[in-house]
Amino acid sequence: MQAIPSSSRQRLFALGLLVLLVGLAYSNSFGVPFYFDDYGSIIGNPAVQQGLNWQALWEFSPERIIPYASLALNYSLNGLDPGGYHLFNLLIHIISSVLVYFLTLRLTAGQDDEQAAHWIALTTALLFALHPLQTQAVTYIVQRAALLAGLFYLLAMLAYLQARQRRQPWWLLVCATATAAALLSKQNAATLPLALLLLELTVLPAGRYNRKVAAGLLLLAALATVFALYSPEIAERLRETRDISRLDYFRSQALALFIYIGKFFFPTGLRLEYGIQPITSFNAIVIFCLLAHIAAIVLAIVLRKIVPLLSFALLFYYLSHAVESSIFPIRDLVFEHRSYLPNWGLALAVALLGWRFLARHLSPRGQTWLLLVPALVLGGMTFVRNAQWRDPFSFYQKNAELAPQAGRVWLALSEEYIKRGDTEKALRLLNNALKVEQGGAVTLSLDTANQLARIFIMLGELGQALSVLDQSLASSQPDFPLALRVDMLGNRAIIKTRLGELDAAIQDWQALLYLNPRHVQGLSSLAALEAARGQHQAAAEHYRRALALDPDYQPARQGLTALTPHLPR
Repeated sequence: MQAIPSSSRQRLFALGLLVLLVGLAYSNSFGVPFYFDDYGSIIGNPAVQQGLNWQALWEFSPERIIPYASLALNYSLNGLDPGGYHLFNLLIHIISSVLVYFLTLRLTAGQDDEQAAHWIALTTALLFALHPLQTQAVTYIVQRAALLAGLFYLLAMLAYLQARQRRQPWWLLVCATATAAALLSKQNAATLPLALLLLELTVLPAGRYNRKVAAGLLLLAALATVFALYSPEIAERLRETRDISRLDYFRSQALALFIYIGKFFFPTGLRLEYGIQPITSFNAIVIFCLLAHIAAIVLAIVLRKIVPLLSFALLFYYLSHAVESSIFPIRDLVFEHRSYLPNWGLALAVALLGWRFLARHLSPRGQTWLLLVPALVLGGMTFVRNAQWRDPFSFYQKNAELAPQAGRVWLALSEEYIKRGDTEKALRLLNNALKVEQGGAVTLSLDTANQLARIFIMLGELGQALSVLDQSLASSQPDFPLALRVDMLGNRAIIKTRLGELDAAIQDWQALLYLNPRHVQGLSSLAALEAARGQHQAAAEHYRRALALDPDYQPARQGLTALTPHLPR
C-alpha cells in the first residue's frame, strides 16, 4: 500500500483536529433558544414558513434571499425546534473554518518552509474557529446571514487564488458564483472585489497582469463610490436609519472597531447588546481611536514590501469592516457578529507574528503546545459562552450588568421576570427600560415597541399596550418589516378580544392573514371569534385550514370539536 505523503497527513490531522475542537466547543449550543430577531425572522415570518417559495423569499428580503432560503429549509425540516437551526449554523462555521485553513495555506505557500505554512494555517484556522467572539454569529440563529456571507466570501477568495496561482481559468467561474452568493447573503460582501484587489497589491507577484487588474478594479471602485454617494436614490439605500447622521455613525464606528479589536485580544465581557449611543462630537476617545486605526493602517502599508502577508491581514481586517463600520448608518452601533469575517485578518496576523517571534525557535513539540494551549483555552471560553446563551434569564441579567444603557435587554429581562411570576420586579425593570430608551438619542424602534406591548399584555396593562401598538402600526416607515407588522397585528387583535371589541379584533386577524395566510394562531383565533358570532361554517373552514398547517395545534382541534354539533350533517 502506498504511504500517505507527509503533507497530506498534516492536512488530514489539521482538518480532524479543527472539526473535533469546533464540535466540542459548540456541542452545548443546540439547546440555545430563540432570541430577539429570531422571532421576527423565523417564528413570525410567513416567507420562511412556506417552504422554499422563492417568490415569497425574494419579496421579503431580496438582498438576503440565501440565508432566508436556508431558514425556510430549516423550518420545513425542524419546525420551531432550535436544535436543527443551530446544527446548520455550526456546519457553516466548520466549513468556513476549513476554508480559512486552505486559504491561509495557499497564501503562505512559497513564502516560508512547508512546516511554517502548515503551522500558520492551522493556528489561523483554530483562532478563527474557536474564538468566543465568534459565538454571536454562530449561536445567534438569525446571524446566519453573516455566516453564509463569510463562507461564500472565503470560497470566492480561494477560487480566485486557484485561478491566479495555478492558471486554471475555470476557477474564475467558481469565484464569480461564490461572489454572487455572498452578495445575496449580506451586504458586507460588497467589499469582496476590493479584497481581491488587496491580494493583488500585497501578496500576489507583481507584473503587467497585476497592474492592469489593480487599475481596473480601482477605477471601478471609484466610479461606484462616486455614483453611490451622489445618487440620491442609491445613497438613501446605503443607510438603515435616518436617526443617525453619517458623521455621527463614522465617529461611533471608530469606537466600535476599537471594541472589536479589544474583544479579540481580551475576550471577556461579551454581550449581545452594547447600548452605545451615537457619538456627536470628536471627543478625546474618538480622536484616540481614529489615531490608533490610522497608525495600524499606515503600518500595514509600510509592511507591504517587508511582510506582505501581514500587511494583507491588517488591511483586510479594516476592509471587511468597511460596509458596517464606516459611513452607512445602522441603528445598532455595535454588534459582535459583524467581526466574524474580519476576525480572519486578526487571526492571520497573530499566527504570522507567533511563528516569526516564537514558534520557529521552538522544537516540534514546543510548536505543538504553542498551538494547542491557546486553542483549548479559547475553545473552553466558547463552551462557557454558549452555556450562558442557553439560559435567557441569566444571559439577560449579565448583559444588563455589562450594559445598563441597553434598553432592549431590560425589556427582555422584565419579560423573563413575568414568566417567573415576579411582576413587581418586572414593572421596575420595565420602567428602567423606558427611561433608557426615551433618554437615548435614537427613537423607540419598532421591534422594541412590539416587545414593550407584549410585556404590557403580560402585565394586564391592555390600554398601554394598545396605545403602543396603535402608534407603531400607524407608522409610515417605508421598510416596516412584514413579520413585525404581522406580530403587532396579532398582539392588537388579542387585546381587542380581551376588551370585547370583537369586530375590531376580527379586522386585525383578517389583516394579519392577508399578510400571512399560513398563520396558524391567526386562523384559529379568527375561527373562535366567528364561532362566537354564530358564523359556524366560516369558523369551521378556518379551523380546518389551521389544522392542515399544524395537525397538533390543540386550540384549533378543540375548537373544531366543540363546533361540530352546530355544523350541518
